[in-house]
Amino acid sequence: MSQRPMPLSGVSWPMVGEGGPTGTWRTRRPVIDAARCLAGRHGDARCQLCWMYCPEVVVTQGAPPQIDYRYCKGCGCCAIECPAKAIEMRPEETPMAPGDHRRAVRPDKAIKMLPEETP
Repeated sequence: MSQRPMPLSGVSWPMVGEGGPTGTWRTRRPVIDAARCLAGRHGDARCQLCWMYCPEVVVTQGAPPQIDYRYCKGCGCCAIECPAKAIEMRPEETPMAPGDHRRAVRPDKAIKMLPEETP
């Protein structure tokens, strides 16, 4: 009986779920510097550690890799794992205000948030 090889990364693709596109949750976004990226600099699919370690499977393999910002949550795993330090985590230009959950979920799926009680 032969065994199939295990994939190196997640076996699912980003897609709209209950919360809709989830990229609006992040406060920082990864930005790839193609000139410093090993794959981008050499024009082939070498390295790809950002793709392998992305827990949301939003990095596509390529030279350089691309990030699907509609689903990226800004965790920074790609920037941490990049051996060339070609990925910089930059602040979002329009971060959500504290308690503002309107951009994070679709209006028809929104949960009404109750105010916090004060003692």
